[in-house]
Amino acid sequence: MSISKYILNGGIIGSAVSLVSTIKKTENSPRDWRTILTWVIWGCTLAIAIGSVALRDSDKAYEELHK
Repeated sequence: MSISKYILNGGIIGSAVSLVSTIKKTENSPRDWRTILTWVIWGCTLAIAIGSVALRDSDKAYEELHK
């Protein structure tokens, strides 16, 4: 398993950029349910990006098998 396929993935890079935006947005905001929801949504975005990279190899194998 190569770490470079995670670092160079567009979804992961986009999630990292949105992390900066999320930090700036929640830095001065009141600590309420909207702040928590913002962080949960960012976490889901990161999880989806990581999952898509992890399953990419199995998707290619499936496509090769079912041509």
